[in-house]
Amino acid sequence: MTAKEIDKGGLKVLHLTIESFASRTSREVLSAIKKYKLKHHGILNGLVLDLRSNPGGLLDQAVQVADLFLDSGVIVTTKGRREEVERAGSGFDEMGYPIVVLIDGDSASASEIVAGALQDHQRAVVVGQPSFGKGSVQTVFELPSERALKLTIARYYTPAGRSIQNVGIIPDVWLQPIAKNDDNDHMFGSYRYKNERFLKNHLVNDLPGQAGTPANEHAELRRSYYLRDSDASSSSSDTPGPDREMDFAVKIIDKVHSAYGDRLPAGTQRASHWLGLAGPVLNSAASALDVEAVTWLKAKHHVDWKTRQNPLIPKVEIRLSEKNPHEIVPGEAVTLNYTIDNHESVPLAHASLFIRSEVSGFDTKEVLLGEIPAGAHQSGNVQITVPSYFDPTTLALRVGLALDAWPVRGAASDFNLNVNERLVAKISAHTELVGESGGYIAGSLERNEKARVRIDLLNDGDIDAADLDIKMVNLAGSQVQVVHDSASIDSLGVGERKHVYLDIKAGKSLVSPELAFGLYVQSPDLKTPLRQRFIIHSQPSEVISGQPAKSLSH
Repeated sequence: MTAKEIDKGGLKVLHLTIESFASRTSREVLSAIKKYKLKHHGILNGLVLDLRSNPGGLLDQAVQVADLFLDSGVIVTTKGRREEVERAGSGFDEMGYPIVVLIDGDSASASEIVAGALQDHQRAVVVGQPSFGKGSVQTVFELPSERALKLTIARYYTPAGRSIQNVGIIPDVWLQPIAKNDDNDHMFGSYRYKNERFLKNHLVNDLPGQAGTPANEHAELRRSYYLRDSDASSSSSDTPGPDREMDFAVKIIDKVHSAYGDRLPAGTQRASHWLGLAGPVLNSAASALDVEAVTWLKAKHHVDWKTRQNPLIPKVEIRLSEKNPHEIVPGEAVTLNYTIDNHESVPLAHASLFIRSEVSGFDTKEVLLGEIPAGAHQSGNVQITVPSYFDPTTLALRVGLALDAWPVRGAASDFNLNVNERLVAKISAHTELVGESGGYIAGSLERNEKARVRIDLLNDGDIDAADLDIKMVNLAGSQVQVVHDSASIDSLGVGERKHVYLDIKAGKSLVSPELAFGLYVQSPDLKTPLRQRFIIHSQPSEVISGQPAKSLSH
């Protein structure tokens, strides 16, 4: 757990990030709050409990963390063959200030229990995206021959009787990021497709109504979209983008503080009341984000992302016109033609189409469609590529429709791809230290010495390899510098051998007799990239040995 103080215009807020629920989590949370209050003379205007990307952990710690902020009532109910109820007890009841809980699609299990308990008891406003939906309890039975059986034995329910399974915790303020990708793909983030609601044989939510419809379980105050940098652009920058969820959390706490000061009067410690106070400010901020997102999507991808209220249970279906199954080899692309039938008398807004598989290694694809007109039979196509490293298999795909970043139950079609065997190139590599300058011993790198690494590549596969990208990675730290770390080869025929040179320079001090490097060779004609570790001998002391060392390749 990490604690961070937020002092914005005199507003005193404690931001606690819980990465997982371990054996001391509840003690650490209580200790951080006490330490903060002691430092600020007992004043705490609000707490932000950050459970984003928290996969869960120990159930008892989740219960104890929730118990810190509740003075009575049910925290979680586990229903299996018998029912077990965890309740809040008297003790360290941290009351008197607003709490905002942040969640996302990677918040699962124990973190969902905490968020659900504080939400149902009106003790916290939940901000972010719907959580994972891990509301089942499993036990493992050991079997002979080192096998095991994992059996689902129970489900978790929030204090209000909501099942977490397959739905998760729906935030009070749903802020959905849209990545500014160059291609219309994965702009909602691939994390959404890990959770259980996307699995073909998931456990169905057994509550009345249409299970898996978020509005049926908990109605958010509003759902808004905001732009964030794409993964590619954010990874190349040392400055992270704005934390929109945190901004909204601070706005909520600020409005409560503006209304009541440092002490909340009796009868005002309700999340719905805090949302009422902050509503106009949140709506204004969310509307500005929506306008920015709508404008960008229209200009960049020609997607009409108008804000419109969708029916609770929309009558819509998706049909595929492709031959089923389709034959393909790894590395090839296939185009799927689809038709979306909107049987409603009103347009459907914020539509997206996703293609996923439960086979490991297949990346889910999603494209934003925007608005589907009333009564329309809207056709289109989407292209997917089977990874080049796939073995022959039958790849089962599910093509589904989502509205407002949520899958529409029943609006999906299944499709099979027969992945056939593919002829591939096979590359082997040999490395050698050459072109030494500034040293005394051939074949061994000495301090401040410049040298070149010769990389010989041989294609002993079944087909020619084209567009080879070669990269060398330094694994020896500051002892050596890779001056020239990459090269390319246009083609390498079957049985052909070619070489490239990459430059290195030793540092002022060498402490290891062997310097490690990594070699990476990629080509679309390889089944998998070549990854290889190799070493170069060095002289770690000023004593010059007369025994030359050879470059080794592994």
